[in-house]
Amino acid sequence: MSQAICANDAARVEQLLRLGVSPFDTWYIVYHQADPEVYGEDDTTSPLIEATLRGFAEVVKTLLLHGASPSHTDVINNTALHWAIATCHWNCLMLLLNHGSPLEAANYRLRTPLMQAAFYGHERVVQHLIDRGAKVDRPLNGNKESALTISCEMGDVDITKILLNVGNRSHDQGRQLYIALSRAAFLGHIEVVQLLLAQGAEVNRCEDDIEAPIFAAVSRGHSGILKLLIAHHGNIEERNKMGYTPLMLATQLGAEAMVTELIDAGANIDAVANNGRETALLIARTHGQWDVEKVILAALARSRHS
Repeated sequence: MSQAICANDAARVEQLLRLGVSPFDTWYIVYHQADPEVYGEDDTTSPLIEATLRGFAEVVKTLLLHGASPSHTDVINNTALHWAIATCHWNCLMLLLNHGSPLEAANYRLRTPLMQAAFYGHERVVQHLIDRGAKVDRPLNGNKESALTISCEMGDVDITKILLNVGNRSHDQGRQLYIALSRAAFLGHIEVVQLLLAQGAEVNRCEDDIEAPIFAAVSRGHSGILKLLIAHHGNIEERNKMGYTPLMLATQLGAEAMVTELIDAGANIDAVANNGRETALLIARTHGQWDVEKVILAALARSRHS
């Protein structure tokens, strides 16, 4: 069976199935792929999964007609549909969906087919899965992921628009938007940030285990996103786990433009870190950020003369 499938010989597969070979027989295949996200090595698979991986639609059709289950998973819990999406084999995907492939099955990364499609940037697949009934409003998985957070992390504007337009009625909708905003801000996806803010994502939501978007933007030097967050009333006196304000972090990083932006927005130059000792000025001097020191000193001088 494995030789017939690897040769894309649908007629031979049909013959073997008629002779009584089970469509559920499994075997070990050594894959030779560079991307560990796509394939591993020595993974247990199945005829249906192997045919799907290779994009052999006629073989997939033959196996399904002889009772191969699209619900079968490999050792990392991927169904054939997960693999059809990862390898972008549209014809195989359609066959699997037409034979009842589960839309909400989660793989080893706790990702459903819709989440998989969002990760790989397959806009057409995302829309088709939604049209078939894939749930957009699933709660976050154990990795704090949903199709929306993944599309935002990948910076995919078109898929993010699709998911936002469908709507989300899950109990953790606000948390999903906040996580998506934080990840998009961290990675510099300014168009995605704009979409999320327009959708009502909270800039100042309190989530202890999620980095505040304003710190995410500052930590990676995304001044354009910082401006957006400030314009949407981002808390410029927020404290991170180190007890720093955004101004202190920008100072430590030597991000002169962001220091200026924060000061112009009214950030407290005299604020003291939670350790009771450090101010933005002391941080600038400690870290040798002399250009930033000049900006802070000039701002202090202005404040004393106002």
